[in-house]
Amino acid sequence: MRPRPSTPMPAPDGAPGNGPNGSAPPHGPSTPPPPPAECRIMNTQRDGARPGTPESDGRRERGISVYAEILNVPEPDVLAAFSARVGLPFAEEQLQAAGGAAWAHPALTGRDRDIAVITALTAQGVSGDRLATHLRQARQHGLGEDALTALMTLLAGYLGYPRASLAMEAVHDLFDTDPPDATAHPPPPAPPTPNQ
Repeated sequence: MRPRPSTPMPAPDGAPGNGPNGSAPPHGPSTPPPPPAECRIMNTQRDGARPGTPESDGRRERGISVYAEILNVPEPDVLAAFSARVGLPFAEEQLQAAGGAAWAHPALTGRDRDIAVITALTAQGVSGDRLATHLRQARQHGLGEDALTALMTLLAGYLGYPRASLAMEAVHDLFDTDPPDATAHPPPPAPPTPNQ
């Protein structure tokens, strides 16, 4: 663990209060700076526009696309399907969250997100339909039974066997009750043998 400095660290050059005359920041020494424009407070954008309205930034609409894939329903049916499970206020909030950078960042593939979400759900002991929904989505993104079994085996060492084994049961249930279509993700061709 790195020790904390005993004296405050100086502000970087050009930071408020660090100017040539040492003036205090424009918001005052005890007043926090205003939030950045990206901040959302009370589900309202800084300019007062409600998310999901024509004035919004499109997060809700992107969230609907994300949940259409997760819930495997057409986009026009997402709000009804999701709010039936969790209620309208929670569904609206989650649509906003799913429309943010985490679900759209180009550095993560759908497969990467599936592994992260399944790991988080397994760590929390979540099972049943919540976990099964994400396992089905992972399968659609190319994670087969072998990959999911390897993931659960890896997680057992970090999370403990009870939680990992619950998730492993869900993996087995998925592939036992709904075997993958052999044409959905065909295996790569076998490498040529030396005699060919």
